[in-house]
Amino acid sequence: MLTRLVEALGVFTTTQKAEEVELFFKENPTPQASRTIDQVLEKIKSNALWLEEDRKEIADWLSKT
Repeated sequence: MLTRLVEALGVFTTTQKAEEVELFFKENPTPQASRTIDQVLEKIKSNALWLEEDRKEIADWLSKT
């Protein structure tokens, strides 16, 4: 159940949120979810990088639809 709650954090899209999530779990260790936490942090960072690189193209595309 805990891993499912952690998975929900994967919707974040900023490096700031990744840092906040990482800090939270450093201060509140949850060894049973450590693999999921690592995966979620990777996903958040990947999302942030994608948005940073493609924000203008995404905004242009959305404005045309």
